[in-house]
Amino acid sequence: MQLTSVIDPRLVNNLRLGANRINFPLNCQGLKVLDSTGLADPFGRGADLPMPGIAGFGCLLIVDRDSSKRFSGTYTIRDDVTWARGRQTFKFGVETHDVYSNSTNDFLSRPTVDFSNFSNFGGAPAFQSQPGMPVNCNLSPQSVDCNATLQNMVWSLFGVVGSETQAQFFDKRGNRTPDDLRGLRQKEFAAFSRTLLRSYLT
Repeated sequence: MQLTSVIDPRLVNNLRLGANRINFPLNCQGLKVLDSTGLADPFGRGADLPMPGIAGFGCLLIVDRDSSKRFSGTYTIRDDVTWARGRQTFKFGVETHDVYSNSTNDFLSRPTVDFSNFSNFGGAPAFQSQPGMPVNCNLSPQSVDCNATLQNMVWSLFGVVGSETQAQFFDKRGNRTPDDLRGLRQKEFAAFSRTLLRSYLT
């Protein structure tokens, strides 16, 4: 919004007011079903299960989080004066911004359970096609015993968890919080001036 005031033919004031706000949530669908598995953390977030060889279950496509929020904006006030005197024109003014962000990322905030034991732990087989006769995968890479996807799928069928990861967030007092809320507040201020000198050539 702009208000231009002509105080006299050589003196003009411009007042500008501006605001922009962003409200962009990104949510995982079906959370009630995903969180009902019984593998929930203290905030009720169920575990995501990336299953070897198939798509898996959970909020995997949005980086293992329930949601993230983009709530931010900027408020701007600017006032400048233009004054013409003879061959000179003076312009000066001030501008201030009030910036805020109430956004969260929450990347990896859901527990993620990994069953890829064969890939992660040096080829530990879940089964052997000939029990008691381990296969050297360097010599026989085509052996069914050396198929990483198949071995990892069998580990997941056995329910043997290789690792569980989760990003956790804490406030400045060391208390765990459900998200990484930024709560950014920033004030900006600027002042400016310039002079224009006109010359006439004949």
